[in-house]
Amino acid sequence: MIDALSQAGLRIEPYHLFLEGLAAAPRPDGEFDKYDVGFLSAQDMPEIAIIPGRNFSHGDLLRRLNDGKRCLGIKHEGRIAAFTWCDYEWCLFENDRLFPLAANEACLFDAYTLEAFRGQDLAPFMRYRCYEELAEIGRTHCYSVTVLFNAPALRFKKKLNAKVIELRVLIEILGRWRFHRRLKIYVRQAGSGRA
Repeated sequence: MIDALSQAGLRIEPYHLFLEGLAAAPRPDGEFDKYDVGFLSAQDMPEIAIIPGRNFSHGDLLRRLNDGKRCLGIKHEGRIAAFTWCDYEWCLFENDRLFPLAANEACLFDAYTLEAFRGQDLAPFMRYRCYEELAEIGRTHCYSVTVLFNAPALRFKKKLNAKVIELRVLIEILGRWRFHRRLKIYVRQAGSGRA
């Protein structure tokens, strides 16, 4: 049914909005001493831009940095092994702004582990380190979005003890008009103005 609608130019994409952070996350097991963790700079963007299968140009990545977004990276022997992006102003789904963030909030998006480093539990380690870095600057409430049918991502969020707070849907018509609708609230966020 969804495929038929897609061929007709109608995209319907249900997704969960998650709340996550250091307070609920388990400390990752494993040996991660051989990795360096820190925020990446413009000099690192060419390496990310050439990763096969990704659709973001060097210019797109620089625009993210210029817009105030931050990219936390994990490096092994000076090469990027994994990274994730953070936005301090907006909770995002793709390029759509869902709602503005408060001073203690961040939106985590576009987490990626390079193929050579998959299977080493870098994703939970990176997420935990991201929580730590964000907590140091007072951003203890992290939002993220996961498409409802992305089973691996949903399992990953469960491992992090991330909490589903809303069910939403993206409706896109002919690739031009996009609408987001809240379908269900699971957890009301006190003082957030979103529930």
